[in-house]
Amino acid sequence: MNNGERIVKKFLQKFGILIRKYTPGSSEELRRTKLFAHHEIDMVFDIGANKGQYAKGIMDNGYTGRIVSFEPLSAVHQKLNREASGHARWTVADRCAVGSNTGEAVIHIAANSVSSTLSNMLSSHTEGAPESAIVSSEKVQVETLDHLAAKYAKKEDRLFIKIDVEGFEEEVLKGGQETLARAIGVEMEISIVPLYENQNFLLPVVLNYMQEKGFTLVSITTGFTDFKTGEVLQSNGIFYRKKK
Repeated sequence: MNNGERIVKKFLQKFGILIRKYTPGSSEELRRTKLFAHHEIDMVFDIGANKGQYAKGIMDNGYTGRIVSFEPLSAVHQKLNREASGHARWTVADRCAVGSNTGEAVIHIAANSVSSTLSNMLSSHTEGAPESAIVSSEKVQVETLDHLAAKYAKKEDRLFIKIDVEGFEEEVLKGGQETLARAIGVEMEISIVPLYENQNFLLPVVLNYMQEKGFTLVSITTGFTDFKTGEVLQSNGIFYRKKK
């Protein structure tokens, strides 16, 4: 980097803008795309889709396979349907949450919607991100991943599972053991400290669990950071089975 580039970089950093070379080493999006291609992924389960940010992101970066998105919030689910309309290979499932058992549950709706959760949020979460405070709630149908996979995935699909469920990751996996056994890759949020009531599925436990299931951690990036202290509270991990 020459002196002129350093000056521009420091100037932009004052406004919260960081410029890096677009490589797999510096870009989670490009790294994800490279991994999709390397492992020949052709079906993505987008669990906790919100308004479709993840699905649009992978398509913008070159993914051309099928996507099935799952979203539990009624108002957000309507927006998700609008986003997916016109995309022939992007399907939005009927509104539901994904958990360990089929039934009905109450989901707590966060002010920013993306932090909405089926778990009870701890102060460690709301203090680190005040915009995640719970403002309302609604009932939602809960389905298991195995039940949904039987409906939407074909036997020959090379399946990748993305899980963004705000502390409910372990419950999703409990209800998807058959689907996990056939999946090629998994991406999920991994809490480093407890952010939800009775949350024990933290970083060391997650790594051991996924290794026992035959997966290797191939990418981990900073996710949720306490804006006051700079402490990383949650990361985003991508796991794959070793390619034969």
